[in-house]
Amino acid sequence: MNAARRLVAYHEAGHRVASYRLFPNRVRGRVTIVPDGDSAGHTFEEGMWQTDSTSIERQVVILYAGAVAELRLDRSRVEEIRAGARHDDAVAERLLGGIGLELEPKLRRRAAELVAEHWREVRALAKELLRHQTLSGREAELVCDAAAGGPNADQARRRLKRYRALWNASRASSSRRWLSWVSRPRSRA
Repeated sequence: MNAARRLVAYHEAGHRVASYRLFPNRVRGRVTIVPDGDSAGHTFEEGMWQTDSTSIERQVVILYAGAVAELRLDRSRVEEIRAGARHDDAVAERLLGGIGLELEPKLRRRAAELVAEHWREVRALAKELLRHQTLSGREAELVCDAAAGGPNADQARRRLKRYRALWNASRASSSRRWLSWVSRPRSRA
């Protein structure tokens, strides 16, 4: 397995797990490790940029959680991880400019605590990202719930299995429709 791709999967999983745990009611978009321009992966969020100080602090923790997850996985690649997290750090600095940059060390510690507390979820989500490359928001939540254990883990596993079966059936049906449309005889005018 490509070590750089594995780091990207853990980075994006760190963002998503932190987001899910800090904003449990937020609508989440997909998470992917498919490169796009300068980005090696991306976590899509809706309604992320709220302006009250508590939300800003949580958003900064989410931004830091990506690099924290990478470092927890492989401390030997610190320079590579720092380079990959430059964009996240720049966004965090802009957000903190409005409420005080002195919060940065506290929020980095909070990100480290959050990733450590939910490490099983980060690992499970990274593994699924490496397997599927892109997960829907709902699929990522179900992976996290299943990995978290507890009384709802079995239910989350069943829902994830059902979700994937429906998704695969939908894709197969869509492919069949496309193939029948492409292969149909056409009249020449």
